[in-house]
Amino acid sequence: MRLLKWLAVILVLAAGGGWFAVAALIEKGAAAALEDLRAKGTTVESSAPAVSGFPTEWRLSLSDLRIADPVSGAGWQGPSFSLRADSYAPWHVTASLPDQQVITLPGQTITLQSQGMAVAVGSAPDPDLPLRTLTVTAFDLTAQSDMGWTLALQAASFAMAADDSRPPGAYLLALELGPLTPDPAFMDRLAQVALPGLPAPDFPPQVEMARARIGLRLTAPLDRHTDTTRPQVQAVEITGLDLGWGKLTLHAEGMVEADAEGYAAGRVMLKLTNWDRLPALLVALGAIKSEIAPTVAGGLKAMAAQSPDPAVLALALDMKDGRMSLGPFPLGEAPRLRPPQS
Repeated sequence: MRLLKWLAVILVLAAGGGWFAVAALIEKGAAAALEDLRAKGTTVESSAPAVSGFPTEWRLSLSDLRIADPVSGAGWQGPSFSLRADSYAPWHVTASLPDQQVITLPGQTITLQSQGMAVAVGSAPDPDLPLRTLTVTAFDLTAQSDMGWTLALQAASFAMAADDSRPPGAYLLALELGPLTPDPAFMDRLAQVALPGLPAPDFPPQVEMARARIGLRLTAPLDRHTDTTRPQVQAVEITGLDLGWGKLTLHAEGMVEADAEGYAAGRVMLKLTNWDRLPALLVALGAIKSEIAPTVAGGLKAMAAQSPDPAVLALALDMKDGRMSLGPFPLGEAPRLRPPQS
């Protein structure tokens, strides 16, 4: 929660002096933070921190920023980066990201192009600086990998807000993705899939809908004490997850909680409409081989036949004792939400 730490710095400095004094201390604190990263072994390249915005705001700007972990090879770089806080409400901080960014992962480099990508963090005039809101927005987002794939989104938004109806550490999450354009090479593979007894792939060029509403419960709230409390995921409640791509739609809802070993335990109900489009999609994704797709389709058809509408397939994603299964199909180990309890 590096932005929360910056928020704490700004709040303390804002209470202690005029605009120019605060600006000088912010610059000094930013330079010290970069040196601290270098001292811990992180590769950091950047211009000298500069603060502007007199007299209504403090805007900390960096240019030619590059941060990399020499051990894992992961890194990020961009031509600019800024943090802004209004002088009348310094507990709200917005980070503006450049239109072009480069993300380096082990074995892969991804170039992101976007318009107006920003991260906004809202706290409160409280000594603990609790996280109240977190939003991420981007428009006309394109990801291009040096491995050859591309992905495009017209709009993407993520919002997280403290859930005041529950004890501290509970949050509400919302995700909205605008029309998504899959990789052209993947679309070509999908169009070439032909499975006996199943419809030819008729997916449109774009995935029209992807949205989620999720409740998240952590072992401790997100605030300036997170380095000490180290919040872990305790429970995830999916109140609604919806995907729509042409005639194939998915709706999911359910709840899982961390068991004593930290594995997710619970049930998520899935409802697939026009499930007969799924086998071709799984083949194109490489999840199953084309020769076993008819067997998979036969099993799905038998289960869908138990539904009032044979075009609708209802399945339970069950997680118990560290294992996971989808209907009668075992899927292996369940995801781990947190380390096991000592």
